[in-house]
Amino acid sequence: MFGRGRSRARAEPVTAQRPLRVRMLLTMVYIPLFAAGAVLFAVWALWSDAGDSPSPGILMALSFICALLALLALGEAVAIQHRRERVYRRQEEAAKGPEPNAPEEPGPPGRKPDDQGHRGPEHGPE
Repeated sequence: MFGRGRSRARAEPVTAQRPLRVRMLLTMVYIPLFAAGAVLFAVWALWSDAGDSPSPGILMALSFICALLALLALGEAVAIQHRRERVYRRQEEAAKGPEPNAPEEPGPPGRKPDDQGHRGPEHGPE
C-alpha cells in the first residue's frame, strides 16, 4: 500500500499521478491553523488559574499537540516540494535527451545496454 513498490490497481489509469497539488494545499492550510492553535492554547494556559476548567495542564497539552501537528504538516510540505522538484528535473532531462557525444553506459563486458536481466545457465545461450 505504501512506498515505491506499490503496484497500480487495474481500475487506475496508466497516467494517474499522486495528488501533490491537493496535498500541498492542505498542508498550506493546516500549518498556520495548527500554529495558531498552539499559540492560542499556550496563551490561554498562561492566563488561566489552577482551578479553571480546562486546567492549564490540559491547555498546554493541547498547545503541544497543535505544535506537533504543525511541524508534521511542515515536514510534509518539504517532502512534497522535494518530490515536485525531482519530477521537474526528470522531465527536463527527458525533454533534453542524451548528449550527442555522451559515452555509453558502463556495464559488464558483453552485456547489451537494453538487456534487462541476467539469464542464467538454465536458459541456455542467448
